Amino acid sequence: MQLFSTILPIKNMTPDGFIEMVINWNKGGHQDIVIPDVEWHGERNIRYGDDRRWLQIEEYRNQNIIAVRFENIKDDGVVWDTDYVMNFRDMKIAVTLDRSYLEGSEVSLGFYYTPAFIALLIRGGYVESDNGLTTDCVPLIMDDSRLGILGDLVNGRSRYNLPVVYVSKCSDGTDAVDSKELAKRLKGAAHVLLQAEHSTNDDIRVLCQDKNEYNGAVGVYYPDGTHSRVMRRNGDEGGRKMMDIVCANVHRYVNSLKSDPLYTWQGVMNAMLLDRYASKKAELQESESAREKSEAEAQIQVRSAYEKVREMLRELQSARISAQESQDLVESVDQEMEEMRRQIESLVRQNQSLSSEISGLRTKIRGNGSMPVLYHGLEEDMYPGEIRDFIIRGLNEYLKNGANDTSRSTQVLRDVIRNNSDPKRSLLDEKAGRLKKILETYDRMTPEIRQELTELGFTVTDGGKHYKLFYHDDNRYWFTLPKTPSDHRSGKNAAAALIKLVF
Repeated sequence: MQLFSTILPIKNMTPDGFIEMVINWNKGGHQDIVIPDVEWHGERNIRYGDDRRWLQIEEYRNQNIIAVRFENIKDDGVVWDTDYVMNFRDMKIAVTLDRSYLEGSEVSLGFYYTPAFIALLIRGGYVESDNGLTTDCVPLIMDDSRLGILGDLVNGRSRYNLPVVYVSKCSDGTDAVDSKELAKRLKGAAHVLLQAEHSTNDDIRVLCQDKNEYNGAVGVYYPDGTHSRVMRRNGDEGGRKMMDIVCANVHRYVNSLKSDPLYTWQGVMNAMLLDRYASKKAELQESESAREKSEAEAQIQVRSAYEKVREMLRELQSARISAQESQDLVESVDQEMEEMRRQIESLVRQNQSLSSEISGLRTKIRGNGSMPVLYHGLEEDMYPGEIRDFIIRGLNEYLKNGANDTSRSTQVLRDVIRNNSDPKRSLLDEKAGRLKKILETYDRMTPEIRQELTELGFTVTDGGKHYKLFYHDDNRYWFTLPKTPSDHRSGKNAAAALIKLVF
């Protein structure tokens, strides 16, 4: 599950400097993350550690990107993945924190900070300002000289790439939340502004046209112009619950933003794999062209040799020469035929060598083929986001079947749908559509159909007179497909049944 994601503009950073910074971050970190005996000698593609704790660095030269993943599997089965993707073409870095669990481990919503690597970037002066607002690990105090920043923010005259959190003073001059702790938890994800004195309330109210937070309330202002407000709660000692709500609102927003695949670890790995595939494909095409050229040249030489032999035979038959002369001529023909035979054998061997090379390249290419509001139960995603897609579909169907448009439950469900789904994309519908297209004209199992079913997650086994299809090798989800269907609608019926079963 993705916990945190941000993209920050970077300055004065070089590829070697970035990698060295990552290495030093790991060496100087808490003992729970340090990988022993890490030595870097300028490599751009290298992996350190073991299966439980490892650090991998990959350079994607075609796009001038260096991607880093650090994975740490704890003794309690919690898997922490931290990714740093530095794009030197755009001079931006994407930082992502992800938490998952090994099978059998206990799932919990433990407390976490944003990655410490962000603090190193900020303290090193590598992070560009956000439209004039400094990205920092501490709150920015809104004294008299900075009240204009707050007024422009609240009135919508200024926008920033990161959310901005404004913490107002309580009536007794104290803070409802620990603003320093809040800034530490939100470093790199949001800017934190803190009212300097409660006595500035009247000035702020005038500047903000009575739209600002006051007396301990906290406002979160998002880059898209929206705004949320968190009020003080009775019994919330130290403001911990209030801080958790503010952090959750910020992280929910930044995690919902769609990222370019080249700003994710998996996206960079996939792009590099596709580039290697394209290179191998070009190499195969070049070998195919060489083979075709060699074959054409061989055919020309064979035809030429054949015409020479025929010409010699005609001369032999028409000439009136002595037996000795005839014998000499025959021997001469034999010698030329033998030489031609050797040339033909040499060409055949060249063709065989090219064919073997092409076969090897094809084998390599085949080998390189392509490639939360509720707690999860015991079911696991068959693909990333599957369980979420089912929940969003169920909520949509409930609302479509006559739910009260003005009821509280309807408003809550619509809010959940808006914040957890992409209206332009449904993997369930995409997979269902693809399955329907695959089986629409099914009359037998071809290698192409088997491959496409495999890419959708089905394992195809031979069951005698029919095939058995298992979805992600789960014995609960299987279906039989006839080898030779008698009805031309069998494929459509099978697709409808499979879609109902797994999508």
